[in-house]
Amino acid sequence: MEVEKKYARITAERDAMRRMHALSIRALAVGEDSSVLWQEIMDTAIAILGAEKGTLQSVESETLRIRAHHGHDQKFLDFFSAAEHVPSVCGEAIRRGERVVVEDIEHSQLFAGTPSLDVLRAAGIRAVQSTPLRSRAGKLIGVLTTQWPSPHVPDEQDLLLLDLLSRQAADLIESNHSEMALRESERNASAEARAMTRLYEVGNFCVDTALDRDECLKKVLDAAIEITGALKGNIQLLDETTHTLYIAVHRGFEPTFLNFFAAVRAAESAACGAALQSAKRVVIEDVATSAVFTGWPSREVLLQAGVRAIQSTPLISTAGKIVGMISIHFPRPHRLNERDLRFMDLLARQAADYLERGAAEQALRDSEERFKQLAENIPQLAWMADADGSIFWCNQRFYDYTGWTLERMQARGWEPLHPPETLARVKDLWQRALLTGDPWEDTFPLRGKDGEFRWFLSRAVPIRDGAGKVYLWLGTNTDITELRRAEEKLREGFEMEQAARGQAETAMRMKDHFLATLSHELRTPLNPVLLIASDAVANPNLPAEVRSQFEVILKNVEVEAQLIDDLLDLSRITHGKIVLRMRRVDAHYVLQEALQTVRDLVEQKQIQTELALKAERHTILADSVRLQQVFWNILRNAVKFTAARGKISIATSLIENDTRLAVTITDTGIGMTGDELNSVFSAFAQGEHIRDATANYGGMGLGLAISRKLVELHSGAIRARSAGRGLGASFIVELPLAKA
Repeated sequence: MEVEKKYARITAERDAMRRMHALSIRALAVGEDSSVLWQEIMDTAIAILGAEKGTLQSVESETLRIRAHHGHDQKFLDFFSAAEHVPSVCGEAIRRGERVVVEDIEHSQLFAGTPSLDVLRAAGIRAVQSTPLRSRAGKLIGVLTTQWPSPHVPDEQDLLLLDLLSRQAADLIESNHSEMALRESERNASAEARAMTRLYEVGNFCVDTALDRDECLKKVLDAAIEITGALKGNIQLLDETTHTLYIAVHRGFEPTFLNFFAAVRAAESAACGAALQSAKRVVIEDVATSAVFTGWPSREVLLQAGVRAIQSTPLISTAGKIVGMISIHFPRPHRLNERDLRFMDLLARQAADYLERGAAEQALRDSEERFKQLAENIPQLAWMADADGSIFWCNQRFYDYTGWTLERMQARGWEPLHPPETLARVKDLWQRALLTGDPWEDTFPLRGKDGEFRWFLSRAVPIRDGAGKVYLWLGTNTDITELRRAEEKLREGFEMEQAARGQAETAMRMKDHFLATLSHELRTPLNPVLLIASDAVANPNLPAEVRSQFEVILKNVEVEAQLIDDLLDLSRITHGKIVLRMRRVDAHYVLQEALQTVRDLVEQKQIQTELALKAERHTILADSVRLQQVFWNILRNAVKFTAARGKISIATSLIENDTRLAVTITDTGIGMTGDELNSVFSAFAQGEHIRDATANYGGMGLGLAISRKLVELHSGAIRARSAGRGLGASFIVELPLAKA
């Protein structure tokens, strides 16, 4: 009997070895189904150990997954599908990293009082062993478990064979993992290549901003849906005025969804609203459980649209401003991986660049169109030249006056339009401006298409690029023939003053009338120039070099506008057409407002200002705007004629038995001679300082003349004091106080 047992044992071991050898050969075969091999290993373990049931599990993403089993029903398999989370022998073996044998579950502390014990009883199991499966590198990759219907302990020979079988199972799992990793790598590489191809296609398609905007955005959206495996999606554009997102293009949505989410603002119950508020990507892994939609009807709208997961990525310009949003939607709870998020960022960058480039180019086209319309409607002849001085554009008024065409200008140049006696000087000054890059100004006659010459005041300003290099000249020619004639008549009148004073006065009136007319005609076309140039300078969508060009235009036009405004004021006052809006005002407040208007100039020259507003009463009847103009003129002159780090003092006091207010503005500037003091309030008066070639004080000598007339209209008086050249000057304005 003993001999028969030994023989049976030897026969069983031999059969087991044969089965394991056959398994080894099959495991090496190409194309063998892994699931069949796993089942063969499971069945071999049952045969070796004389067990009744068992499971073979692999570790995947830290979770035990049943690969094969013997003798179990689905209820048992479902319960132990997450064996690492319930009491189990296989889970214990994984935690310990060694084989675990439970001779009798009824006496094991592992199962005492647990649901696992009831499931094992129902399956007819009393004894269990679990052997960990390790890779060649020693990593736990699975577990092989066998179960018996009665208390049982495997003998050493059985366990030795089980270890050999476990080695085969571990090799099979490891090989399977390698194959899966290889296939996953191949899938990822293929998906990466397809995604990069789509990015390339989208980039090529959207490089032309002249194409339909929505077609480009659809290309971006389709690529995002394809790359991430999403079901639906949309791209929204941001209205900066209302800070609202509006759907521009979409894929897969019905009108109910589109109407509900037609306009979304920051922080509203939508992924795109949350992304707009945070300026960061928002990912909703499950709409049904996300707190973003709690208590909002948007959750039901999304679920009815078949949306369970969402991601929204802001479209951000290079200046850091949100210009839109790209959102993709999934039919099931979903978490995007790093690859998908990376491609979403790239697509969002492409869409944002396209929108920003298109907006900038459209703004530039609009600006160019406005400039052309402006240039065609100003009364001056206007033209543009390259950096080397070659004229490439003229307005229609230029062609109408000269009778030339652009082709004739380019072929023959502009020299034939000048008389020989002035041509050499004009060419010399123009070439000097081209070499230095300084603004150009000259006065000369130009031949009209009727053969007659008229005099023009001509100016050109250089337009520079971002590096400061001149690449364009913008020029104008203003017809001053009538002005020159008027000036000639005035000169004749002055020469005959003693003999014909009446004639001279008539000439003066003609001059005033002409200045008023000329000032009005010059100022009117400057208004749209100022408006357009100001808008362009403040427009962040224009390229920096374009804004810098308009800054040059704005600065020069503002200077010309101020000179014209002074002429207009002088003309109105002379003809008694100025109307003062008199009301009770605080003179101290008006003084401080006037000082504020020259604050930038004061700070640039680092001039010290001192206020001593000591008058206890300082309420007067005045037109506050015109009074501020008086103080501004005085302060502007004080700053202009005071050297850097000089000082300006402003003081108030009461005079004439406290019935009048005296405002004294004193500077440490160049001072005035006796002759200059006598004419300082005369129109067009220029002091001896204009002969100083080292200084450029500018101006037409109108500010103080206007100030005197305005003060006199306020029933006041203005006078100037100076101890002489280099000793500074003081201006005193006296005004009657308002009655209490």
